[in-house]
This record gives sequence, structure tokens and C-alpha cells, in this order.
Amino acid sequence: MPPRAQSLDRLRQCLPEAAWPPVLDWLRAHPLQIRITRARATKLGDYRNDRSGLSPRISVNGDLNPYAFLVTLIHEFAHHAVFLEHPRAEPHGQEWRTAYKLLMQPYLSAAVLPPDVLLALTMHIGRPPASSCADPRLMRALHRHNARP
Repeated sequence: MPPRAQSLDRLRQCLPEAAWPPVLDWLRAHPLQIRITRARATKLGDYRNDRSGLSPRISVNGDLNPYAFLVTLIHEFAHHAVFLEHPRAEPHGQEWRTAYKLLMQPYLSAAVLPPDVLLALTMHIGRPPASSCADPRLMRALHRHNARP
């Protein structure tokens, strides 16, 4: 089952509006916990799989603009997708890159992203680094949409 309705409302507010339908569909198909956290200096988000049978958890910093939040959320979705198919795969190995590219496809649209982010993200997924922060072009495009630069 997807996260509670209150959690879903909060998550929806963090995303570009046009990104919501595919995110909700993905969450319905992949039950896990989504936590929106305070700003963290060392990471934008993370994925944790609980091997004891509890649901996996994704956390994303709540201070991100909607486009940075979306990129981070999809990055973490890719970790979960890889874990389901290849539990022993490298965290940012080929399986993760393939999953990330596939999961990002529904969002690579002018209906979801502004032109600068769309261009930078399209280039980024060609060979995505382990962190979106490691891609200066993508980070510049994302930062342009911060409420406070």
C-alpha cells in the first residue's frame, strides 16, 4: 500500500504538478515509506532497505525545489528498483544507471520540467554519476529554480 494520505499530500506539494501521476502510480506498485526530512548537509536523499521484512524507506530533503526534489526521488526509486531485481548490485553500478534512465523517462518532458532543467537532465542521464551534485550543469540548472539562490 502507498504511504498514508497525509504523507501523499505532503509529497505531492514537493513535486512539479505534472510529475505527480507517474510518481503516485510508482508508489502504488512499490510500497515503501517516503520521508521528507530537514535539510542535510551531506546528502539530498537516501534509500534504505530493511532486510527484516519492514518496508523500505526513501528520504528526501524537504528544502529542495520541486525539480531537485523530483531528481532526488527518482534517484532513490532507482535504488529500490535495483534492490528488487539485483539485491547484491553495486549502489551506482550499471543496473542502477539502467533503472535510473528508465524511471526518469516519464519526467523528461516540457510538461514536467522547465527547458534548462530538461536539457541538463537529458544530458545527465546519458551517464549519470552517483550523485546529481557531481554534475555541474544539472546542479546549475536546478539551483536556478531555488526560491533563495
